[in-house]
Amino acid sequence: MGADAGAAGPPVAISVELLEVDWPCNADSFIAKTFGLSSAEVHSLRTLVLGSEQERSQAQDPVRIAAKAGAPGAAELVRLIGFLLQEHARDMAISRGVCLPESVEIRDSQGRVTQCFRLGAETGQPVIFVHGMLDGIAGVQQLQPLLRAGGFRVYAPLRGGYGGSHPAPEKHQQLDAFVAQIETLIDQENLRRPLLLGHRSGVIFARAAALRLRGRVGGLLGVAPAPPLAQARDYRRNHRSLALCAQFLPPLIPLVLKGWSKSIQRQGAAVLVRNQARSGSKGLERLRGKKLEDLLSLSLSMIMQQDGAGILADLKLQPEDWREQMIGHADQAVYLCGAEDALVRQNGLYPQVLGAEKVQLRVCSGAGDVLLYACPELVLSALDDLSSLPPSQFRQGG
Repeated sequence: MGADAGAAGPPVAISVELLEVDWPCNADSFIAKTFGLSSAEVHSLRTLVLGSEQERSQAQDPVRIAAKAGAPGAAELVRLIGFLLQEHARDMAISRGVCLPESVEIRDSQGRVTQCFRLGAETGQPVIFVHGMLDGIAGVQQLQPLLRAGGFRVYAPLRGGYGGSHPAPEKHQQLDAFVAQIETLIDQENLRRPLLLGHRSGVIFARAAALRLRGRVGGLLGVAPAPPLAQARDYRRNHRSLALCAQFLPPLIPLVLKGWSKSIQRQGAAVLVRNQARSGSKGLERLRGKKLEDLLSLSLSMIMQQDGAGILADLKLQPEDWREQMIGHADQAVYLCGAEDALVRQNGLYPQVLGAEKVQLRVCSGAGDVLLYACPELVLSALDDLSSLPPSQFRQGG
């Protein structure tokens, strides 16, 4: 195109790209932190992206802001911001329980299906989350934004009897069945020395997998580990009746499970976590500011998908003295627990480790059984240590 309207020249092609960007005000701090921008610069970018003509005259130079953010130009920065805001919005929806994360099906050589959720970043250190009995994947789901920021690629397989996974294993086969699930997951996803992150009773399964798959697993992080529960008084209020029924009246357990599920729904699913915190503890105080109802309600629906068959299988395992299957030493391990959890330290996993194993016991006073929800920063810190320190530099101790 020439300077004059009638000037001859080559044909011109104009490419117009439509970007649908939803930029809520509460995302300003996320953009500022991501690109190292000031609040005024973020406001100028928001004005540009949302096409606010009235404020554009007062906006700062977008080319200069793009250069500061490390983008080739303003258009590239706008495109990147649109992508990141969509990603951030989905991360927040997952962490609040608005929706479940993406899931895939893992099939073993015998055709058994494991439903496996994907969380965190698309690339980075692989982590396999091993869920407990009552809250499913809610504990790791609420960490979604932090896991992505930390560069952790998380897989959360559901044990048999939970969600869309294969039916629950027979009694005395629970640990074998789970280790087979993990081995299949590592093979099919081509995972290189993933970390195992076990929560509550899930630590039992994670420990078993770490022992049997030694050399293929990079380390174990056990958060609020559950000890053997030999007597009914050892159980928390939430599932004491379930344990008694499973032990003495097995035929009634399906009916009792349905009644228990309805009771939790009436009370609000958040009681699954809040009732595990001791009165007056730091853990309970930290939980007061968290909105867990939608998150745990979604998880409760998922774990009851097979009418609680997975819960029943876990209840059959818990009273047994499974510690004999934990003898041996794996690679590096970190256990996070509350100072009041003497039962775990005396009767749980720790006495069964050999001196050659590199084990750390990290204690958070007052957090107890709700540590994953109340102190997520400690969990992320332990994962970072396990992924960054070579075994030779991993310090053993408390």
